[in-house]
Amino acid sequence: MADTTAPARNGRAARNESAEEATGGPQPCSACRATGRVFANREGGQIEVACPWCQGSGQWEPGYDAQAAAVHPAA
Repeated sequence: MADTTAPARNGRAARNESAEEATGGPQPCSACRATGRVFANREGGQIEVACPWCQGSGQWEPGYDAQAAAVHPAA
């Protein structure tokens, strides 16, 4: 693994870690509160849909951009 240390503002070295490295496991998605589902206002009412930020898994996915995926869906 490459060295990922960088100087921090307080003078100590800061290591860039993924959420899994920092806590030892996957992180819950804060957008859906780890349920994998969110409510959307559509067609005059609320409907329940899969969370676009975790793709319905309930787990936060580092590096995944839900807004970019909505604009440029994978073919």
